[in-house]
Amino acid sequence: MKMTRLLICIPILLLVWACGGDNDQPAPPSAPQLQFPENNSECFEGVVNSVNPNVSSIEFRWEPASNASSYQLNIKNLISGQMRSQTTSGASLAVELDRGTPYSWYVEASSSATPNETAQSATWKFYNAGEGIASYVPFPADLIYPPSGASLSLNGSSALDLRWEGADLDNDISDYEVFFGTDSPPATSIGSSGTAQQIRVENLSPGTTYYWKVITTDQQGNKADSEISEFRIAN
Repeated sequence: MKMTRLLICIPILLLVWACGGDNDQPAPPSAPQLQFPENNSECFEGVVNSVNPNVSSIEFRWEPASNASSYQLNIKNLISGQMRSQTTSGASLAVELDRGTPYSWYVEASSSATPNETAQSATWKFYNAGEGIASYVPFPADLIYPPSGASLSLNGSSALDLRWEGADLDNDISDYEVFFGTDSPPATSIGSSGTAQQIRVENLSPGTTYYWKVITTDQQGNKADSEISEFRIAN
């Protein structure tokens, strides 16, 4: 009888041990926290290229993310729309950029232990300082609502408010003009909101996809086009 009890207990203990081991999964990386260049700022700390004075080297910095083994730095020229990406194992990277030009940037953290899971930082904007700039072009507006690609139910209504955020180093934004329609890119202006960062659109149809963008103008006449956003009104 004693031998029978022992034989039964051993498989049960092995089963408990095996089940417990399956819970030790590697944790994915956390989202990096950006440090420099600061958001909506002008960067004066770049090292000007001795051969080409129109270019300077900027050291991008962020806080190390937990469980991350590598980072991808993504930088977008907000005038040309060109995106460039570089990978590093550290929490900083120096990159040469055109001076007198606005950029946006973000960092994506990866881990060799969880290769299918990444974490992305917030996206920041800055100007790489240049010589003799008397007036800065506004940053392109960030289109906030509806989120691009969203499918919306208006619950019996046929109108909604488009919302965005704008910024300008000179703090002299004078006007936002909104282009809206069913074609991409949207070619029809639905008017100006002045300095308000929202505008109402009406007579929206179920089952229809709409596209919109915002052109920001400052008091010097400088203009900046946002990216194009789209959303669909659900049936």
